[in-house]
Amino acid sequence: MKASNKANHNLAMQKAHYTGQAYAALWLPVLAALCEKRKIPVDDMIYARFTHNANYEEFHSELDQYIRLKYKNVQSGLQCDSWIWVTEDDDKVEIDTFYSHKHEVKSPNKNSILAKRVIEYIHKKYELDILQTPEYEPHE
Repeated sequence: MKASNKANHNLAMQKAHYTGQAYAALWLPVLAALCEKRKIPVDDMIYARFTHNANYEEFHSELDQYIRLKYKNVQSGLQCDSWIWVTEDDDKVEIDTFYSHKHEVKSPNKNSILAKRVIEYIHKKYELDILQTPEYEPHE
């Protein structure tokens, strides 16, 4: 590698590293404070799992559109995993594939009313395995 290319590469790596550190330094304390203030556990509870055999990347758009028909406050993305967040007031529901090849319906709120409503809505169109007792999300 030429010296100028190596210097540019090193500078780019330093900027990327700093950006990641700056992001974490700014947002992790905010997240921790919000969790403490609202008594929200950091670990999500899994309330239901989809039972379909469709590839989650192909299914993401269809599910996202269906959720947006009913709920106004929706964020979503498809970056290596599928994720859809639904929020109402202090409640949040996450529908994602972070720890599974099939979508899971989760919430950081142990007794989420929104999670129950979202599950009822989804279950009108899609097959779900609804857990009688929510489970903690596994972590690596």
